[in-house]
Amino acid sequence: MKNSHNPPEWLCADVTEFIQAIDIEFQRREFGDELARVNQLPLADRCRYVHEITDHALLHGVNLDHEPVGVTR
Repeated sequence: MKNSHNPPEWLCADVTEFIQAIDIEFQRREFGDELARVNQLPLADRCRYVHEITDHALLHGVNLDHEPVGVTR
């Protein structure tokens, strides 16, 4: 049985770097510089960032009790 953790031969470091550059550029176009930067963070840092932003919003009087508009489930 072939080990699924071995990448294919064509997926060298140059190709991986190119794909990551495309991904970052896409995220910048779609979400803006701030969220593109946050999306590149490790999961723990992303969660910490979201909590900090939420706390900052609450500190400045943003009402988070209502249902968000335009959010799909």
